[in-house]
Amino acid sequence: MDDLYKPVSPEFYEELEELAMAKKHCEVVFAKDGGRVVVQGRLEHVYEEDGSVYLKIESGLHIRLDKLIRVDGKIPPEYC
Repeated sequence: MDDLYKPVSPEFYEELEELAMAKKHCEVVFAKDGGRVVVQGRLEHVYEEDGSVYLKIESGLHIRLDKLIRVDGKIPPEYC
């Protein structure tokens, strides 16, 4: 079972929503299995499910927001 979701800052959440609304193509870096994964893709939307918030990329990838390390060059304050 995955660890508990840790909410991201409202400012970073808003930035992600704006990028997704604009359908921006971005580089996304996120934590997975103790390492980092880098993907490129168009952001589709930010949504909540089962008490966690996710970013969906056009490839069908769903990434929990608290696993994000960098999106479009922006680093979440929680990761610094």
